[in-house]
Amino acid sequence: MLEPVKVKVGFVWKIDPQKEKSLPLDAQASPTMATPTTEEAMASPAVRKMAGENAVDIDRVQGTGKGGRILKEDILNHMEAAPKV
Repeated sequence: MLEPVKVKVGFVWKIDPQKEKSLPLDAQASPTMATPTTEEAMASPAVRKMAGENAVDIDRVQGTGKGGRILKEDILNHMEAAPKV
């Protein structure tokens, strides 16, 4: 099982190897990095603010940055491509 371990910045979870063996295989620690379970758009707070100020649904913007990250330019391009009202 996981046990909380106190560190200066807060709590992190340490896996007790003895207790881990009793966990189901899919709950055991994996050496690979965990992937996000939600499909939230990757964007900096500044880009999210820009999207909000311009009524752009950030989930509809295709990111061109590393790993699909949404950049300022992506918001601007999306706004230019949107039909004018």
